Amino acid sequence: MGMNKVNYGGLVISTIDWRGLNSLVVFLRGCPLRCLYCQNYRLFKQPNYVSVNEVKNQIEKELDFIDAIIFSGGEPTLKEEFIEKIGEWMHRENKIVGIQTNGYFPSSVEKLLKSKVLDKVFLDVKAPLENVPLWFKLTQVSNVERFVQNTLSLCINLNTSLQIQTTVFKGLVGEEEVFQIAEELDNLEFREEYVIQQGIWENVPPYGRKLIKKEDEYTPEEIDKIGKEIDKRYPFPVYVRTREGEKLIDDS
Repeated sequence: MGMNKVNYGGLVISTIDWRGLNSLVVFLRGCPLRCLYCQNYRLFKQPNYVSVNEVKNQIEKELDFIDAIIFSGGEPTLKEEFIEKIGEWMHRENKIVGIQTNGYFPSSVEKLLKSKVLDKVFLDVKAPLENVPLWFKLTQVSNVERFVQNTLSLCINLNTSLQIQTTVFKGLVGEEEVFQIAEELDNLEFREEYVIQQGIWENVPPYGRKLIKKEDEYTPEEIDKIGKEIDKRYPFPVYVRTREGEKLIDDS
């Protein structure tokens, strides 16, 4: 479709996605993965190509109310050129720019980082990077963990402001897997924010409910406990995000 149109999923102002800031989250449709617990799966049902100018007009109406813009999806790095153009515009408007990414396209992330258009990367690390079968089970795509490893290493090596997020469900990605991820992050000298996110069963797509049941949802108290154990053992700040909100774990 080129740069005249973009596969657009809408936008929303959020006070949650970028802690402490009013952010405009711009959803871009399309993703190579089919994650079992994808909460935005409705964006895959059909394309919605609209003109880039129309999206810019919608963004412009919100500029007075926001501090930042976040490109989400779907997988936003599928539209690298769009992000670069809008991101450059946002910088001229004194807004900061981030992406929420699954890490599947490290070369796109690298180009965006080297163009200085991104101020922060929010990266999903869905499972321990060494657990190849679990990555395939979660995403239904092969070799995802290799690309995520590359994206993660790239962000760390470029000293990118980085938030790592892991969504948990019992019997799928649980306490043991979170500890394995934390160990891998520590070995990479990751020192940014790690967020343990409560998987919400109501957000699981129909195809994911074959494997994920309501009883697989962790309680906020259980996630707090995991967060506290991670925080005791590792040097990076740990946050938990549940139905009750988000908070920093601090046992000091």
